[in-house]
Formats: sequence, structure tokens, C-alpha cells
Amino acid sequence: MNRQRPLSFWGFAIAGLCAVLFLGIVAQDRGNDIALYLRAARGVAAGKWPYTGFPLEYPPGALLAFLPPYVGFALKGDEGYFQMFALWGVLLAGVIALSQHRILALWQGADAPALLPTGRNFAALAVAMAFLIAGRFDIFPAALTALSLWALLGGRAALAGVALGVAIAAKLYPVVFAPIFFGWLLARRETRPALAFGLTATLTVILCFLPFALHSPQKLMSFVEYHRLRGLQIESGAAGLAMVLGNGNAMNSDFGAIHLEGPLARQFLPVLTILFPVAWLAALARTYFRFRQETGETALIECATGALLLFMALNKVFSPQFMIWLIPFLPLLKPRWRFWGTPLFLLTTWIFPFNYGQLMAGSAKAVWLLNARNFGVLALGILLLWGGLAQTDDSERA
Repeated sequence: MNRQRPLSFWGFAIAGLCAVLFLGIVAQDRGNDIALYLRAARGVAAGKWPYTGFPLEYPPGALLAFLPPYVGFALKGDEGYFQMFALWGVLLAGVIALSQHRILALWQGADAPALLPTGRNFAALAVAMAFLIAGRFDIFPAALTALSLWALLGGRAALAGVALGVAIAAKLYPVVFAPIFFGWLLARRETRPALAFGLTATLTVILCFLPFALHSPQKLMSFVEYHRLRGLQIESGAAGLAMVLGNGNAMNSDFGAIHLEGPLARQFLPVLTILFPVAWLAALARTYFRFRQETGETALIECATGALLLFMALNKVFSPQFMIWLIPFLPLLKPRWRFWGTPLFLLTTWIFPFNYGQLMAGSAKAVWLLNARNFGVLALGILLLWGGLAQTDDSERA
């Protein structure tokens, strides 16, 4: 067996993770988000319940991401927590790399020709998101999603359900993958694994929510109301389009983010409440139709990625850390889609943090680059779902 490709994969992956750790510690975003995580960890350590003892804008499973770095706080205070959070993010990113390595080994054997480009792309995406991996907890549900995908492809449907269930309980967005993973198993006539996946995922979410529901049922869903009341976040697809069409750049900073105000922004919000579920149902319909024609791993990865991209592009919020959600999937795509997807990460980093002030000031260049990023996300999602990719040979992965 040729060891060059596995070693090359891990060479790139480890180099990328080291760069993430260095950049994360040096340039970590220590703004409101990580301060909120520390406050939540302190509250739990003090014996308080979230939602009643202290506010929490995330589902209860997010506490599993906030608590491990608290060991650093016990040793060195706030600075220790920040440093441990960066290390925690790097370890979780390493889980994604391990999952991708094992997925490729399942597909093509330990000497998979796609190992080298996958490792290289993983490293590039991780470095592009370094300061956010070290300063946001999105890498936690992303790592669990990667584990779920690995377990699913490895024939361990129940374990895949548990991993995805914890991910959903942490940040909700992985619910996007639940019907896709379930439908893929059914399309392969794997009825018992499909039921095992669905049952374990559902039970895991229930078990994560149950203690908090029993303690304070009225307060538990406050995080849903929090996000329902949010406006049109400045980096979202609808906000970018509104600014191009003459809405102006009037903004407010409520709900811990920058939201666009103005006539078009107000009109776009109700449109999104209709467009978003319609597009999501269309994505699911297209996914199931494709699974009737093709039930290989390529179809699963492309449909899951495409659905996630549509979820991101048509949401009223598109925070820069959302790009972390793509890291478990993008390196597993064919080269042409990796070639398309990687610049979207670079554009996101260009926008935030380097040119966020320009965007808030309504700079034409910043607004057009934001729209290029958002259109690229939307177009790639559509192409992955509706592009007729099933006829493309898997040898293109190399």
C-alpha cells in the first residue's frame, strides 16, 4: 500500500490545525459571543439553570461546547478560558479531519487518491476560518455532523443518529441533514438502519431538552423567540440585495448583531418567511428524486451540502461563522465544487473581520463582494441539488 497519500493528508491537516491554533490564539475574536459562552459556563458551574438562572440564546446542547474550556478559567481566569476555547476548537476541527480521512478510506480504501486534495482543502478552509474556529462554538456541531456522516457511511446508523441529535440540540441547523440522511437510507432499502437513525436522533434531542423542559417549560423555548424577533442581518443574502437595490445602510445593533433597517429590509423579511420553507421543501423534493436515481455516497454528500447552502443563503441571518458548517462536507466534493466553494470562505473572511467597517458604511465594493459571496453560496447549492451531477464519474474526485 502506498503510504504517501495518507501521510500527505495528515501532513496538510496537521499543518492546518497548527496554523489555526496559532492564528486563533493570536487573533481570536473575544467579542460578545465568547464572553456569552464564558458567562454560561460560569452559571452552570455556580449551579444555576440556563434560561432561568441566566439567559441563553442557544439550545441547551450548546452548553456541552461551553463547558470543557472552563477548565482553563479555573486555572487562569478569563484568559485561560479564551486559550482553552481555542485549543478546544482545534481539537474539534481535528475530529472533522479524522472523519473525512475515514470516510475516504471507506469509499476507496486506505490509499484513496482523493486523500491528498481533501487534506489540502480541509487545511485551507480551516485556516480561512481560524479566528472563528477559535472564537465561536459552531465547530462543535460541525464536528458532530462529521462524526454522524462517518457513522452513517460506515453502517452505524444508530451512532449517526446520536451524533446528529447532539448536534441539533447544540445549534439546531443540523436538523437540515436529518431528513436527507433518513431518506438516503430508505432509498437504499435499508429500512431498519433508517428507523434506527431516526429513532436515536429523535430520542437524543428529547433527552438533551428534557431536563430543561421539566425545570422551566415556559422559559426553555426563549431562544426560539429570541431568533424570531431578530431583523435582517447585514450579511444575509436579502440584506445584500436590499443594499444594492437602494435600501441604504441604516442599521441597528440589537440582538448581538448588526441588522439592516429601511423600507426594502422591512419588505424582505415577510418574503423570506415564505420563500425559505418553500425553497427547503423544493430542496428535499429534489433530494428524494435524485435518491431514486442514485444512492451512492456522492449523491448523499452533494445533496446534503446543497441543502445546507440553500439554508444559509435564504436565511435572514448569515453570520460569518456559518461557513464553518461547510467544512465537514466541502473537502469531500469533487474538485470543481471545491474550486468553487473555497473562494466563498476567502470572501467571507475578507468581509469579516477585515472590511466589516466598510460594509457597515455602505461601501459599494464591500456590498458587491458581499453579494458575490451570497450569490455564490446560493448558486452552488442549486447546482449541487439540481445540476444533474449523478452522471459524473466519481473518478473526478482525485
